[in-house]
Amino acid sequence: MIEIKMALIDDKASFVESMAERIEGAAKTAAIHTDFFKIAQTDSHSAMGGMDASLFELIKEFPLLRKGERSRTAIARNLERVDMALIDFDLRGLPLEEGLITGERIAQLIRHFISTGPIVLVDRKQVRIFDLSHRHPPNPNADFTLRVEDLDARGLWGGTPRGYDPWYWPNLVETARNYAKRVDFVGRHYEDQITKSLGVPEEVEALLPGEDTRLAQDLRELSFAKLTEGLMLPKEDEAVPNECKHRLAATAIGTWLQSVVLPPQDILIDAPHLVRHCPGLLRGSPIASTLGKLAMKQAGGRVPVDLDKIERHRFKHEFWLDRPVWWLSGILEDRRIKDIAEPWNKKSLALEFAEDSSRFHRPSELVPYESEGFFATRYVRGANFFHGVQYEPRVRLAA
Repeated sequence: MIEIKMALIDDKASFVESMAERIEGAAKTAAIHTDFFKIAQTDSHSAMGGMDASLFELIKEFPLLRKGERSRTAIARNLERVDMALIDFDLRGLPLEEGLITGERIAQLIRHFISTGPIVLVDRKQVRIFDLSHRHPPNPNADFTLRVEDLDARGLWGGTPRGYDPWYWPNLVETARNYAKRVDFVGRHYEDQITKSLGVPEEVEALLPGEDTRLAQDLRELSFAKLTEGLMLPKEDEAVPNECKHRLAATAIGTWLQSVVLPPQDILIDAPHLVRHCPGLLRGSPIASTLGKLAMKQAGGRVPVDLDKIERHRFKHEFWLDRPVWWLSGILEDRRIKDIAEPWNKKSLALEFAEDSSRFHRPSELVPYESEGFFATRYVRGANFFHGVQYEPRVRLAA
């Protein structure tokens, strides 16, 4: 059984317990054992026994860290031992020397000064929105943003999707396990150009979405070092440890790849969409049980695809994503792939992939919509099936 340690941070213990219950139940279905470091108290009491701690004590430490103090309290040391941290996005009104501190500011301070794993901001709003445009601008201070009611989705923890479980959501366990590899990669290539280090083909580089809303420069022209400079606040940059600088860049590139580059499927393509375009690459019968194995969120995972035939197009540094992906441009030009060389002989699949359930279904069970990227038409089970989910922008849905 895999064990994963998580920090859960909020000013209300009840919300922390709610997060823990949702996560623990979903993680068990994927044989994941969870261990929680709960930071919830806002009074001045000392850290309690077990894995509980005071948010007030954590907040008191930030001014010292920003001034270059290298000492670590028990709370900070525990944060450096967790695999990921989940922080209430709506946390607001807590005092810090520069004013009131929000959940997003806590995420920023942890990323700048404490060497922890991926950071997830958790939104309490009860409205679920499925993004039909597949454009997910990353939050500058976190690896992902999710709603609290979605934390019990099995796919987030490496389990088999059941119910509402969008394909564009991450496998958080896989992301946490790969995070150290990303940080190490940044450290080894810190002065190198990002796109060259990632092995982006020359013909693809110009097509990459390079603008980052956090920066005034184009990601395609930056080194990891220059990227990091743009992410740090001027008054804090000298106090940020090198290890945390590497983590800043690792988070920025990881979210860029996961949330900006991959979703349109027009630069990198994953297994369900690859087989939809080239069904001849499928290994095995095109039935639901075989197709379901394509929806694997595991870097380097063995999906039922003729991997040898497309190995040269594979994105080599797989730890940057939570699923196997390939460069689409190479696929489309490879005439050794029969569906590319003889598209008139292509046999389309009888089932379509539902982006909101991460499973294959008969077309009659799905609702088509117009997205962006290589696959103009995609499919969802829709609001009639998943009650309480809003599909936006609605104009993209078929009438």
